[in-house]
Amino acid sequence: KVFKKALEVAVPVNKPLKLRYAQYYFGSWVDAGRFIVCSLPVGLPLYISKRYHLGKPTYVFPLFILSPVLIFYLALYFTGTDLSEARAAGWLYPEDRQEDFYRPWAIVYGGANHIDWSALAMCTVVWIVMLPIVVLDDLLKVVSSEAQLQGDFDFNREIKVGGVATMLSAVFIGVPTYGQTKFNVLAYGITHS
Repeated sequence: KVFKKALEVAVPVNKPLKLRYAQYYFGSWVDAGRFIVCSLPVGLPLYISKRYHLGKPTYVFPLFILSPVLIFYLALYFTGTDLSEARAAGWLYPEDRQEDFYRPWAIVYGGANHIDWSALAMCTVVWIVMLPIVVLDDLLKVVSSEAQLQGDFDFNREIKVGGVATMLSAVFIGVPTYGQTKFNVLAYGITHS
């Protein structure tokens, strides 16, 4: 059900998701075959190694992720094909235009004439709604971390740290920040503090 919805959203085609309409979702069998031929030699052994605990994931996963990239570039090198020819043949995405990394900061902090102040009123409602949602989400993460680590957390301190981190993130044009339980558990497992 989730896969079906994800596919319908990713590929907006006005056809039901049935085998006879597969060409509308996946392209021709030649195009789909290209992806299957490339993914099976990597995906199947990776799945088997994970399923049956073959090898150390620290080595197996990077090997299976980096090997196809290496093979691709070696194939390009030995066939004398450059990246523009590979893009024209459909083996690579079109080249993306590069933007200066500091451009968002230059727009926001470079002058108030770049900001549409009339949009601020529309954002206020979203801010009011999102504030309790972010705080509740942060509290839930703290509670689950406390349960997983079996410790006694100072909730006031944790919420203050989350608020300071979110304000600092906003200064750098970021998103709301909060801890994630799995990373807290991993950090505790590594540092024991």
